[in-house]
Amino acid sequence: MKSLNDVRESLGIQKSTLYTWMKIAKVKSVKQDGKAFFDEEAIAVLEQLKVHLESGGTFESWGQSEMITASPESIDLPDLPELEELEELEELPKYDPIADLMENAKRQAAGVLIAQNMLARKYIDDPDSLPPEYLELVNKSKPLPKSIDPLQYAQTLTGMNLDFLTQPESLEDPESLEENPPESQAEAMLELLAA
Repeated sequence: MKSLNDVRESLGIQKSTLYTWMKIAKVKSVKQDGKAFFDEEAIAVLEQLKVHLESGGTFESWGQSEMITASPESIDLPDLPELEELEELEELPKYDPIADLMENAKRQAAGVLIAQNMLARKYIDDPDSLPPEYLELVNKSKPLPKSIDPLQYAQTLTGMNLDFLTQPESLEDPESLEENPPESQAEAMLELLAA
């Protein structure tokens, strides 16, 4: 490490010129005991700036001259792959965003179904943890008469049309719901239970 004055004297410049060069070359000094010092790397950059200016360069061309005068040997390039390696890369499957989207959708659906099954199992194992309105429906279903279809009874209690569980074609035929909507099925079931 050299002091500011030592560097200034070795470059043969005034203190104000050194500060200008430090700014142009983006060199910083290190402070020790209130005095400025330069490490070897900073001194080398300042010496390169001096050579640049003495050979007719300007402050504006300082950063550009290194790029123009760099020799191919001084540039550190990564090793390029061999031809065989490039051919192997071409054989890799191409990225298909639609397939990726479909895979993510399947993964998400599986996660939702797993969570749904786990939550359902929790309430099946401990029905008392159900909200009161659902617990009341469960309690109504306990003395189920043998003459009642369990699927229709469940539809009545839940208000859901569960025909798709036994008749997949009902999903394809929306008119069948118009003829016998779930509300009328539920009313008929309630009348049957009241009897």
